Amino acid sequence: MAADGTVTRLTEARVRRLERRVTAVETAVRDTHVRLEQAIDLLTRLVRVVAMLNDRMKRNVGKLDTRQDRVTQTILAGRTADTKRLTALARRLDTLERILS
Repeated sequence: MAADGTVTRLTEARVRRLERRVTAVETAVRDTHVRLEQAIDLLTRLVRVVAMLNDRMKRNVGKLDTRQDRVTQTILAGRTADTKRLTALARRLDTLERILS
């Protein structure tokens, strides 16, 4: 160490620079923490919205399945009735053709 205190001043300057850097890092960490908290809040709200939409979609798909089943049953009943009518008409036509020939 020099008698004029040069080393001490250099060390003090380094300590001040280090303190400024530590302060800057602490500020950056605080800012990052705030941003992370905001991101967590936003993502939590988004997850809730997606969960709600998923539940609604499940209910609607269930309703659509029920409606589709009813429509399918109605169509099948109608086609069965149509087939029976056509079969009866074909028999009558065959009978009339036999009578006329």
